[in-house]
This record gives sequence, structure tokens and C-alpha cells, in this order.
Amino acid sequence: MIILTLNMNSHARDFRREELDKTIHFLAEYMRKNQVDIAALQECGQTSEAAHWQGEIPAGYHPCNSGIALKEDNAASLLAGVLAEAGQPYHWTWGGIKQGYGKYDEGLAIFSRRPIRETDFFTVSRQDSFDNWKTRKVLGVSVKLQKHIYWFYDVHLGWWQDEEEPFREQMQRLQEHIFCTEPAKNSVFPPGLCSCKIDYRTSDSDDALPEKKPCVLLMGDFNSPAHVHGEGYSMVKDLGWKDTWEIAETKDDGITVPGAIDGWENEKTRGMRIDYIWTDGEMRVLSSKVVFSGGEEPVISDHFGVAVEIEEYDS
Repeated sequence: MIILTLNMNSHARDFRREELDKTIHFLAEYMRKNQVDIAALQECGQTSEAAHWQGEIPAGYHPCNSGIALKEDNAASLLAGVLAEAGQPYHWTWGGIKQGYGKYDEGLAIFSRRPIRETDFFTVSRQDSFDNWKTRKVLGVSVKLQKHIYWFYDVHLGWWQDEEEPFREQMQRLQEHIFCTEPAKNSVFPPGLCSCKIDYRTSDSDDALPEKKPCVLLMGDFNSPAHVHGEGYSMVKDLGWKDTWEIAETKDDGITVPGAIDGWENEKTRGMRIDYIWTDGEMRVLSSKVVFSGGEEPVISDHFGVAVEIEEYDS
């Protein structure tokens, strides 16, 4: 199974539609050529003032009830259309999170070659205003692979040292929502929002599944450099998550941000590893590779992507 995460920065500060079209083309070609099973995209957006999507939404769309309508330059819709035209249709979902730079609807998207069973979309920041650029949400999908259920969560969290919206609280809310600890049920989320995802038997069709909890993977931009100890990266590991880069049988340096980007202008290091794929269980990770870094693939964002090959459970 090949899974990919990429902060695609689709509607950058100096957004140009022709650049988005190139990004969509290269990303679709990579996903098709490498038979990517799951792709989690962050900063997958649209222009706020663009017209609503006209005509039929590309096949395979699963709404996540984010409350934000798809616009005509929505990066996820465009990618889904290109993939379908290339003969490789995907199941996909997109959720709007917040407005960026006062003119773009920033969102999260997940693409799956296998049918999506359920979607999950929830807030992890202190506040939930679409107009506040510090709003943070998480998008999840469940997929059945052979006889096992996987939950894939698309994540884009804030910074450790942000006093208004600290990473620690956001990560804790994420943890509580997925595993439905008492704070998530009682005080963190409105009634009914926490859906107890670890109790995965949600339909009659799942009766034949073995009595195993689902495998959960977190994918995305965590804004927490791996080389900084005692902050976000350390917290995620302390919560029991395993960094697939760390346990991969073959890997490269893992660097996903080579220089200064928004939010990291004062960073002195020559490169950071802040984009990750985490797993909550034991699994064999065959490889972890940085992609769209200017080598085999062109640079299409201010982040490089991460592609991981994982051995699927066979029972």
C-alpha cells in the first residue's frame, strides 16, 4: 500500500491559476503512475470569491459536511477530474477549514483508490471561526482493505509556542476524539461530535470483519520539527504514535521543508522534517521517500511530500 502526504500550498499568497493547473497535472500523474492508494493533502484550497462548482461534481466525491461549498477552482475537485479523465478515478473528500490571506478557502482533502466507508471532520483548535486563520480541523476517512479497517486522518496543526492556539492542546484534542477518552465525550466537543471511531462496527456489512481494532494513521503537516526535542514531535511519540520514517526499512533524510516558509521565517536550520505519517499499531514499513523535491518529480509546493509503502495486513 502506497500512501502519500503533501502540503500542496495550492492557493499561495501570489496565486496564479496556471500554476495550480501544473501542480494538479504533476500530482495526478504521480498518483496514477505510482498507484497511490491514499493521498492526504493539506492547504488544498479554492478562491473565496470564485463561483460555485458548476455541473456534476467529479465522481467518487464523499461530502464531510464541512459547510463550505466547492468552488470552480477547488484544487481537490480539479485533481479528481484529471484523475478520472486519465482513467484512474479515486474516491475523495474535501473539507474547508479557514480563510487564508483574506481571499482563499484553505482545506484538507483525502483521495483513496478503495471505496471510502465513512468520513470524519472535527475541530481541534480552541475556536471554530472560518475567518480566523488559526482555526484547525482534522479530516478522516475509513477504508476497508482486505478484512481490516484503516482510518486515515489528514492533519495540519499549529505551532508549539503559539499562546493563542498551542500545538499541545490541538494534539490532545485529536487524540481524545479518535480514541474517545472522557474529555472528548464530555467537555471538548459538542454532543454527538465524537463518534467513537475505535468502535468500528457501524454497519451490517462489517459483521464478517475480525475482532480487531482498526489501524489508524495520521498524515500531514504537524509544524513540529523532528530535531526539536521536548516539543510537538516528542509529544506525538509519547502518546504512542510511531513515526513511519523512523521504522522504515529504507528511507532518505526525510527533509520536507528545505528553507524559510510562512511561519518559519526565522528558522536557522538548513532543512526541517515536519511532514509525517504516523501509525498507532505495529506494521511493516517497507520504505519512506521524500517526493516532489526536484529530483524525480518537480517541486510543486513550499513543502516536499512524503510517500510511504506499507505492507497491508493479510488477516
